[in-house]
Amino acid sequence: PDTVRRPIDPAPAPPPQRKRSTARRYPVVVAELGVAVLHRRFEYQRLSTNNLRNYELRVFPLGLLHVSVAPLALFRQDAIAGLGAELELGSSPFLVTRLATGGEAFPTAVHRLQAGAQWRLVPFDGVALAIVPSFGLHLASFSVRAGPSGDRIVGLPNPEFVGLGFGLGAELGLADGLVTILAKVGLNPYFGGGELISPAFFPNGRALGLDVRVGAAVRVVGPLAVVARFDLASAFVSFATGEGDPYRADGAVDLSVGGSIAARLSW
Repeated sequence: PDTVRRPIDPAPAPPPQRKRSTARRYPVVVAELGVAVLHRRFEYQRLSTNNLRNYELRVFPLGLLHVSVAPLALFRQDAIAGLGAELELGSSPFLVTRLATGGEAFPTAVHRLQAGAQWRLVPFDGVALAIVPSFGLHLASFSVRAGPSGDRIVGLPNPEFVGLGFGLGAELGLADGLVTILAKVGLNPYFGGGELISPAFFPNGRALGLDVRVGAAVRVVGPLAVVARFDLASAFVSFATGEGDPYRADGAVDLSVGGSIAARLSW
């Protein structure tokens, strides 16, 4: 009998390979430049004498600069690549303070500094989640200097909190990196308080800082994004005083609350 030849079915085409992302899991440089608008209040707790002043700065701008670098990410993209350093500056040097009764203007300045090491960790493959612990030096200062007459405001010490800064940050990328959720909590045990914790006012005192920031970054084009955040910076101070001390209070709370907007470059 005649042999019937059937055409051989072509082999199925291989499934299309998913294009691998060329984005860096561990960026070499992340830089932000922006401004915060804040409200600050310094208030004593259980004040027993009437020779100290509380202070309120209702609205003020604070220039912001943040830079983090991870040089090892130039050569590798593993966990070690996330080791690096960070520098964060906040400054508003040209503010003015006036008493509620009016009178001369007193030059006022607000400064922040965080400098140290950080380690960016990406714990899960396929999930755009980064955990960023950090450690370094932390400074938060507020000063009201002498006015044109050469006199300072009586009963208003200048706090300058200096200590260690322990931070834990998180970044979660959504919509293929179009939006990134940002959060960071900082705990700052201070070993210095400027004039506030000194023989001039309170010789025996301790202070602990707590910072909280939550926001989001929206990618504009390429490595450039716009970041908006809620910003809270606080210091909780306790004093040990006696009956013969000229200034007596149980403690004080220094609180700044507001929001910020910045341009962010990540490469």
